[in-house]
Amino acid sequence: MSRIAVVGAGISGLTAAYYLSQANHKVTVFDGGERAGGAVQTIRDGSELMEAGPDSLLTSKPAAIELARELGVELVESCSVGAPGIVRKGEIFPLPDGFRLLAPTRFLPFALTRLLSLAGKIRAAAELFVPPSD
Repeated sequence: MSRIAVVGAGISGLTAAYYLSQANHKVTVFDGGERAGGAVQTIRDGSELMEAGPDSLLTSKPAAIELARELGVELVESCSVGAPGIVRKGEIFPLPDGFRLLAPTRFLPFALTRLLSLAGKIRAAAELFVPPSD
């Protein structure tokens, strides 16, 4: 049995540690933060519930679904209670209609949102011309 150190207790580090331990390695996870999870965090403030980090799991990725099932994580549909938004510099910006996984699917709401600057909108639109990676 080999001993392996994983640096980082975010979702990637914890996933690596899980699979290494499943392969009978002795794994130790090191992280500079006060808690595991990295950017993934649920924040409760009174009756408000906020998710920090990724807002969803790509169900088109079979490995992600398989890992969730192995860990006993229940997969549920997105909740439509409240409006999704992003906090930037202390201000809440609602996500424009048609945003899916933070990618615009409708032009007009994307063009009118205050969430992105004009330069940010141009940069996001340029993604349409980036060829897919292999």
